[in-house]
Amino acid sequence: MPPAYAKVASLGDGKNAQELLTEQLVMLQEHVHSLEENLLSADVNTMLANGRFLQEKFQRNVSPYK
Repeated sequence: MPPAYAKVASLGDGKNAQELLTEQLVMLQEHVHSLEENLLSADVNTMLANGRFLQEKFQRNVSPYK
């Protein structure tokens, strides 16, 4: 679509193509941010679980005579 047309032609809800594209990109950015937060949260939870596992494993095997 020619840039001049994208800025002036009303496509839907009184918005031009440039405005619609901007809205869509913002929605995608928000979704990617949400995915990133979920991944980081999962990484943190995995790290905490791993820490608990290591603590349980090595606390049981520590000799009191060292």
